[in-house]
Amino acid sequence: MKDDIESQAAKNIELNNKEIENRCFKLESTPPLLHIDFIGICNMTPHCPMCLNWDGAIGPRHHQGMKIDDFLKFGKFFDNASVLINCGIGEPLLNKDLIEILKLFSKEKKEFAINSNGLALKRDLADKIIPFSPYLTIIFSIDAASRETYSKLRANNFDEVIENIAYYCQKRRKEFGSLKTKTGICFLPMKLNKHEVPDFIKLGARIGVDVVELRSLNEVDHQIKIERKGFVFDYQEQQLSMDELDELRHVAQKEADRYSIRFDCQYSFDVDYTYEYFVPKEFKHLNIPCLLPWRFLLPYQNGDTIGCCYMNRSLGNWREIGLDLLWNGANMQNIRRELASGKLAKECLKYRSCPIVGRELKRSQSEYSLTKLRDNIRTPLPFFKALSKHMPILKRPYVFIKRIMQKLFGRK
Repeated sequence: MKDDIESQAAKNIELNNKEIENRCFKLESTPPLLHIDFIGICNMTPHCPMCLNWDGAIGPRHHQGMKIDDFLKFGKFFDNASVLINCGIGEPLLNKDLIEILKLFSKEKKEFAINSNGLALKRDLADKIIPFSPYLTIIFSIDAASRETYSKLRANNFDEVIENIAYYCQKRRKEFGSLKTKTGICFLPMKLNKHEVPDFIKLGARIGVDVVELRSLNEVDHQIKIERKGFVFDYQEQQLSMDELDELRHVAQKEADRYSIRFDCQYSFDVDYTYEYFVPKEFKHLNIPCLLPWRFLLPYQNGDTIGCCYMNRSLGNWREIGLDLLWNGANMQNIRRELASGKLAKECLKYRSCPIVGRELKRSQSEYSLTKLRDNIRTPLPFFKALSKHMPILKRPYVFIKRIMQKLFGRK
């Protein structure tokens, strides 16, 4: 059974890769990256002010955690998946069936990636999950490098959480050495904590994680203000501009090089950079802006299904009509068709928090600014040329400016 499932997943990856290369819209393969709604409860109370998934004590997709039977309901979408990634709104280490689920994934050689706040990672639990490290990636959301900042964003247990992560990393490395899977810590840059980016990289190196990640706050179109311990967290006020985020990426990369630790930036708006999650390097030659619609699907436990982690509009209810009809429905095929032509899909452009959309907006702004500059310079040139015929002293400056124009904007 294990070999059959493993072989099935490998064949699905091979078919998925071919369908991407051929720019297929309707797919025979299923997503090799199946995102799951692993749990809907959290132990961080009150909830973190930058978390958009909670309103009061209970989140909008509240549930006690997936069980093995829940995975079997996905049918071939589970069997064919090579990697399962937790996209639930809760704390995955609270799932009471966590160890049994890890046993299943390990048996079928499926990688499992989760985000955790690290609070529940006591030594007894760490000892239980370390044997599954070859198949388990954990990224710990910390967002601070000091007790003071952490207390404003999360809680008063900064030292405890860091100690939990350090113990897990040390024992994992001692047991297995280097692995394909990874441990990491994650940071959401905002006005409150942006000065701590260098120290956060240093913290990651000190406690022995494999990678340090930067992600960004999602854009919101409504006001969110939360008061905690005398501090008012204004979500919109805390958001950084694209240029500020890119500047912090360069700062983080410099520090990561200094401490010889891997650094990943998931939000980069640099027009020459694409995080490999969106376009793996083996597909860069296709010039498709994003490949997630070929590789990604997220069926929530309440039935809602989305085709990208930045989308908030459901494709439909998978419990009612099945995953097949959603995976190859008109919406997903249209998105793939537009992306395959080398441009962003109209649906994608609705989600400005997506770094691919942000990059396109930055490119558009740059092109607009260049066009305005070109037009502003070009407008007086004919007059300048005519004037130079009557005033020879102006001829050399005119020729010089014209050559500069040709180099910058082409021969027009």
